[in-house]
Amino acid sequence: MDLTTEVCDEASHTRERLSIDRLMRTENAFEESSGQSSPLKSLYLAWLSNPKADPDTQIIERPYLHAHARESLSFPWIDVSDEWPLDYVLHDHNGITFGDHSGQRVAEYPVWTHARWCAIEYEQCKNEEVPVAHYIDQTIRGVYREYLRLLVPVLGESTGVQKIFYSYRVLTPPQAAP
Repeated sequence: MDLTTEVCDEASHTRERLSIDRLMRTENAFEESSGQSSPLKSLYLAWLSNPKADPDTQIIERPYLHAHARESLSFPWIDVSDEWPLDYVLHDHNGITFGDHSGQRVAEYPVWTHARWCAIEYEQCKNEEVPVAHYIDQTIRGVYREYLRLLVPVLGESTGVQKIFYSYRVLTPPQAAP
């Protein structure tokens, strides 16, 4: 178990890396109890069917209902072609708490601690070339939130990982920290 906790002036984080088996058990239980489909499971199954597929045809053909209950034609993604993880660029990023950061580098995220942890996790997914799942429990700028997130790499024929698609499921909606 990889469990990391950090507390600083602007944020506190507990981030646990989950096995894909554990994530799928959790998402199967969620689907059975709620009657809703899991965006994390949908993304994983799309990746599993062809991890080297062109992301614009592989992922977009599988629409799902976004966690914020808005219709989405694709999963959000991260351009990880840069060598420096803080310079990875977010696309279609409709954040849970602090709004849209599409087109921004990870380093531009408004909370440095969160940006740094995301960069580390994105780099793990890129380097390991396998899906990476996390349980995240955090307070940022007085807002508490808890969610599961799945990152899946798109494997290029000769270029390695250039894009990571992701999805999340909110466990506890953003609220004032206790």
